[in-house]
Amino acid sequence: MPEEVKQDARKITRRRFLDYLLGGSIVVSLGSAVGVILTYIYPPKKEGGAETVQRLEVGDISEIPQGKAKPVVFQNKNVIVIHVKEGFFAVDMKCTHLGCMVEWDVEKGVLFCPCHAAYFDYKGKVISGPAPSPLPLYKVEIAQDKIYVTKGA
Repeated sequence: MPEEVKQDARKITRRRFLDYLLGGSIVVSLGSAVGVILTYIYPPKKEGGAETVQRLEVGDISEIPQGKAKPVVFQNKNVIVIHVKEGFFAVDMKCTHLGCMVEWDVEKGVLFCPCHAAYFDYKGKVISGPAPSPLPLYKVEIAQDKIYVTKGA
């Protein structure tokens, strides 16, 4: 008879199984949460990639006719290259008000924020709206009928 009692003690009851299942899911959940928090506190270091490019080829001059614009990604930032009568200009697309993406209005020849009605000229200067400062400007170079965006204005 004592041997039967030992065998019963080794059996897993439904209650004990659910306790193990609940405990295991809590441990996995906490481990995942700690992993996410540690990744946020200590982000992985980036090596190479788009953020290290010092000069980006946008395309041929013929790709952006006068009055039109072309969005590109330069150093992990959305930049819009605009062709106006005065030449080519590259402006950061992130509105200085709340960080919305600005768009190029072909008819009016201005950049505008569709969310909060901020308007900027082709050089990124504020025309009207709630934006507190101008959009960052990038340097545009033309070489052999190619358009290049570089750091600095």
